[in-house]
Amino acid sequence: MRAHLLIGPGCSLPPGRYAYDPRAHRAHRRGPAPDGVSPGVLVVLTVAASRTVAHYGHRAWPLLLLDTGHAAAALALAWPPPPTYWSASTRTPPSSPPPPDCPQPRAGRTTGPEPSRNCPSQPSG
Repeated sequence: MRAHLLIGPGCSLPPGRYAYDPRAHRAHRRGPAPDGVSPGVLVVLTVAASRTVAHYGHRAWPLLLLDTGHAAAALALAWPPPPTYWSASTRTPPSSPPPPDCPQPRAGRTTGPEPSRNCPSQPSG
């Protein structure tokens, strides 16, 4: 599994294309960012199927999918969760903050139903 990064403005690294080296825990610059790149980071996960197929044979494809899914989940968990009143699908804030009388969510809760229009959804019990 390999991770490639497209970094735009607003990050701690200069904008550009990078490859992540897990052994050295470093991002190596591979080239400039394309024109018009959006702010932030885009992560592209790739696999070398030939090595895995040579070792695992017919069991390689499910293993590649599992590895990629685990890496994607780890990236999603490493991403800071948005406030619960944000749209979870777009990670954008609403036009106005939630009312001050809304209860605060429990710590660590990052998934669940979409919050209501007035207050974040609260678990029962």
